[in-house]
Amino acid sequence: MIAAIDRSLGRLNAAIGWLVALSLGLFAIAIPLDLLMRRTGLGNMPWLYEAIEYVLYAGVFLGAPWLLREGGHIRVDILVSSLPRPMAVRLEQFLDVAGAAVSATLIYYGWRATIESFAGESRQFKTLIVFDWWLMTIFTVSAVLLCAEFLLRLRRAREVLDAEDAAVAKTGL
Repeated sequence: MIAAIDRSLGRLNAAIGWLVALSLGLFAIAIPLDLLMRRTGLGNMPWLYEAIEYVLYAGVFLGAPWLLREGGHIRVDILVSSLPRPMAVRLEQFLDVAGAAVSATLIYYGWRATIESFAGESRQFKTLIVFDWWLMTIFTVSAVLLCAEFLLRLRRAREVLDAEDAAVAKTGL
């Protein structure tokens, strides 16, 4: 059951990663197109830069769980790489628990802010009108995905330790 959730979450994170990459590619087309339209007097897309801001916001938050899963976050692993393997895995587990706890805290406050902004009907008034609760929902969903990924990393680290223990027991070393 957990393995199926892990695979599903991996596919969801990969799909989000592809959407973020696709959006960046579309920006690379839309920005020069907007500039060309302005220079040739064909008008412009006044909403474009605001849309890019919101899509970048969503991409950064929703892409973070994928990046965590892929090990793409910047990290200094001098301590982890200098420890014996079992201790390094245990340190990684501790850090995953800490990451899950921080993510759970973000879920709580993100959910509260989402509810408050929904109840207050607060919005961003620019060229585009965007409800604040939409933005807070992205934040909260991202925190949920991060928390799940940290917990799954904890499980995967446990499996590594169990496999190593079984190999040691089997060889008698």
